Amino acid sequence: MAYVVKAITTSGYVIWLTRQGDNGFRSISERCLADVFETQNDARRAIDKMPSVFASTGIRFRIEPTDADS
Repeated sequence: MAYVVKAITTSGYVIWLTRQGDNGFRSISERCLADVFETQNDARRAIDKMPSVFASTGIRFRIEPTDADS
């Protein structure tokens, strides 16, 4: 199964964790740009590496299975 990381803002807006850019950092954007992780552990490690500013602004991350396997 594959997984994506949903990011939910304090106002309920849903965005997604992206692939690393050329600078080695991930961002959040629309679903079509979301990175796909092979395991939940891979997704968790990506969340853990996100800058603390995301959490301090109230963004919550949630790992979800992709629909590709259904």
